[in-house]
Amino acid sequence: MRARAAHQFLATFLPRDATGLHALGVRRCLREAGWRSEIFAEAVHDDLASEAHHFREYSRLAEDGDLLIYQMTTATALAGFLASRNEALIVDYHNITPPELYDAWEPAVAQRNRYALDELASLADRSAYGVGDSELNCRDLRALGYERTRVLPLFIDMDRRFAWPDPGALRELEVLKSRGGSDLVFIGRLAPNKAQHDLVQALWVYRRLYDPRARLWLVGQPSCSPYAAALREMVAHLGLASAVHFRRGASDALLAAYYLSADLFVCASDHEGFCMPILEAMHHRLPVVAYSSSAVPETVQDAGVLIQDKSPVALAAAFDAACRRREQLVDDLEPAVRSRLAAFDTRAVSEQLLSLVAEVAGRVPG
Repeated sequence: MRARAAHQFLATFLPRDATGLHALGVRRCLREAGWRSEIFAEAVHDDLASEAHHFREYSRLAEDGDLLIYQMTTATALAGFLASRNEALIVDYHNITPPELYDAWEPAVAQRNRYALDELASLADRSAYGVGDSELNCRDLRALGYERTRVLPLFIDMDRRFAWPDPGALRELEVLKSRGGSDLVFIGRLAPNKAQHDLVQALWVYRRLYDPRARLWLVGQPSCSPYAAALREMVAHLGLASAVHFRRGASDALLAAYYLSADLFVCASDHEGFCMPILEAMHHRLPVVAYSSSAVPETVQDAGVLIQDKSPVALAAAFDAACRRREQLVDDLEPAVRSRLAAFDTRAVSEQLLSLVAEVAGRVPG
């Protein structure tokens, strides 16, 4: 008897993207368990051309009894396509930034996010399950009409991703560190919801009150051009051009170098659906100081420092307290960090995924 099939759909399939990495992990898990599994996308990066098909190809490959998994991130033609199909569907929701956070910066993006939320709602009655990588995302799903929801952790194989830090980058970062001063790092798109401007303002206070040679590393692609431009203007206006370092999207090897060289991972985001870089920082035993918003407390739990006030003075004081007792903080957090990372062990996540897929497939005739 031919193995049953569980196929994934996503809008954009990109290398080093959290959703793309999750999709690859899901496919690997399904195939190892004996399922036939392919990835279908609306847009596929050239580096992944051999790993996926255009979603329109699915119609000629479909077979009775297929199960479909939609990795939902944005507005796309996929929603209408999947709504028109009859196969059992699981919607895996990776969060849509609240449109109001983009209204002042990019109204077109804000409107696109509103369309995306409408598309997500349109699939509620069609879906056997709505799953999210955080309880925050599951609450969003329930608010949009999903009756059955479940948290499904991301597939995060960090041992494989970060096995070889970039030696050249490590040397460069160590040269800067030898000049003194703390290194603070945040990994994430330059976007309004990530609130890098709050980190920049906090650095200005931190340098004036505590550590005049401190540096801030902002690693990530600009995804909102007006915001990125305003951020650079703020850096120049505050006289921080030599202290705030912008780095566009980096390879896993380069990211590992930043995590290993920094003193703190700092986060002031106003909205995160999960924030995978927090887990990546923990993997590198880098202490996390984060503003307690959206899904951040759920991601950090007791394995980092959560703060309720992100005014520049409060953030600067939190940075100073964490840096002054960094070694003790790392030791104190070690048991909680190990426990937190264990929740994302690929074997444990695989069991949860296969249980969900088996449950949904059991309702499908065939």
